[in-house]
Amino acid sequence: MFLSKIYIFMYFFYSYFGYNHIYRLNSNKQVDCACLNPVAYSFIGKRLLMLSHLTFLYSAFYLEYSNINRYLNVLFLNLIVNSGYYIKWGISEYSTFYMHIFWGMPVFIQGLLIHEYQEYNMIMLNNENYFLVYSLLIYCSIHKKIYTKRIAFIDNPA
Repeated sequence: MFLSKIYIFMYFFYSYFGYNHIYRLNSNKQVDCACLNPVAYSFIGKRLLMLSHLTFLYSAFYLEYSNINRYLNVLFLNLIVNSGYYIKWGISEYSTFYMHIFWGMPVFIQGLLIHEYQEYNMIMLNNENYFLVYSLLIYCSIHKKIYTKRIAFIDNPA
């Protein structure tokens, strides 16, 4: 599906330019391109592991191989990402906040269109659900290493 290819492209695009590139362009600030310095805020390794970016990959996987459990997992993951963004940063950058919501909408709408009401009665826990929960638990323990503060003279100012 073409939309899944867009999600994969957006994973790499946002991993390199960051989610706030639109805000930075509109406010005449330098775009935070990824760098190779492991202590930097914009280190590529950190960006590749950001939960909002990983959600792009899981959404692409759902779009290619749809089922009701995966649909609910993607919705749950998008809810966590959007809630986490709002709790951490609020709506200080409208474009960034709305982009988080915007990229969840195509998956939400596609799921509403293809899944019938009877499928919701057949929901059952499977290995993918357990893997997602365990991955999120592990992610909770390492998220402070991924979301770090900017360091003067290494990162672009906020």
